[in-house]
Amino acid sequence: MKSALLLLLSTASAAYVPPVRRAARLPPLAAAHAIDESDYAADEAAFSVWLSTRFAEEPGADEYSELFADAHDAVLRWRRRYRGKQRIWKALKAERIIKEIVEAAPVLAAACELVANTPHGEPFTIVDLCSGKGFLSMVLSELLPSDRVARCVLVDKAWPTFDHEGPIAPHHISDEHIYGAREGNELRLRASPAAGPWPIPLFTSKQNLKNKATLRGMTRNVFDRCEGPVLLLGVHLCGTLALRACDLFNNNEQVKLLALKPCCLPSMVHANRDEVFSVGDHSFEAREVCAAGRFRAGGVWDGPPRADLGPRFERWTEHLLHGVSVAATSGSKAITFSRVQTKGGYQNLFVWAERGPNVTEPLWERLGRSSYSTSSRNVP
Repeated sequence: MKSALLLLLSTASAAYVPPVRRAARLPPLAAAHAIDESDYAADEAAFSVWLSTRFAEEPGADEYSELFADAHDAVLRWRRRYRGKQRIWKALKAERIIKEIVEAAPVLAAACELVANTPHGEPFTIVDLCSGKGFLSMVLSELLPSDRVARCVLVDKAWPTFDHEGPIAPHHISDEHIYGAREGNELRLRASPAAGPWPIPLFTSKQNLKNKATLRGMTRNVFDRCEGPVLLLGVHLCGTLALRACDLFNNNEQVKLLALKPCCLPSMVHANRDEVFSVGDHSFEAREVCAAGRFRAGGVWDGPPRADLGPRFERWTEHLLHGVSVAATSGSKAITFSRVQTKGGYQNLFVWAERGPNVTEPLWERLGRSSYSTSSRNVP
C-alpha cells in the first residue's frame, strides 16, 4: 500500500476521559494569596489557588482543562504525602512539576483515553522511558483506575539500583519521593497515613537505553513478564533515545501503544561520522537530522536559534514514524502537533503508534480531527 505520512494538527478539543477516582474540588477562593511556590508552610488553600492560576496560564489550558484540574488535585495529594518532609517537596519543585505535566498533557490524555476505551481484561503496564523524577507516572498513578493498571515502571539510567546501599550519589536521581527514606538497602514508604501508598505501584528501573544489551534485557525482564498490554510512553527523549523507543515498540508485541515526544535532535557527532540511522525497516542518513547546540549550566542554550530547528525536527519525527511498524497488525500511526512548548521551543510534535487489529477508535478519531488529516491505517 502506498506510504502516507501524516502531520495531524490537534485543533479539536481533547476527548480526555476523567478518572473514575476524582477527588472533591476545593471551594473557589476570591483571590490568590501571594506565596512562594516552594514555601511548604503556605496553607493548602493558598497553594491550590496558586497552582490553578499557573495551570490556567499554560499552553493547552483550554484543550486540557479537565486533565489539568485532575492533575491539580494529584499535586495537592503529593503535597500532603510529603507533609513533614519539606526537603523532598522542595526537591520536586512545583514549577518543574507544572512544566512536566503541561508538556506531557497529550500523552497523559491518550493513556487515560485508551485505558477507558479498552474492554476489561489483563491489567495494563505503563513503561515510562527516560522518566527523570517520574512525574508522568506519578500523575498516571493518580488518574488511572488501579484495577486496570498493574504497575508503572520508571526507566532511567540515573536511578540508583533498587538494592543500592548507602547515600544516593550526586549523579543519581533520588528515589526517596517514590519509595520513602532508605534504611540500609531497604526502602520504606514514609507517607502521611491520609495519603497512603501510590494508588498504582511505581517501580524504578535503572537502564541505559543506548546499550543494545539493555534493550534485550528489558524484553526478558520487563515486557515478557507483563501479563497484559503495555503502554510505552516517552516524553522528552533526547537524540537517538527516540530511535530506541521505536525499537522497543517494534520488538515487543506486548506493547499496545507508543506515545513518543522527541526532545533535542541528535548531536553532530553522528553526522561527522557519516552514520546511517536504522529503525525497523527504515534507514536514513544522520546528517539529515543532526544539529549543533546544547543547553549549558543554568539552562542557557548554546547553538543556533532554537526556532530555526523546527524544519529539521519535523524531518526527524517523520523518519521516526517511518521506522515504526504497525502494518502487520493493521494498526495505526501518526504524527500530531500540540503546542505545549513556547519561548523558542520547537518540540511540539508527537509520534503515535498502536498495534491492531483492534485500535482505540475514539483516540484515533481525536488525533485525526483536522482539515489536514487522512487515514493513518496500514501505513508501512
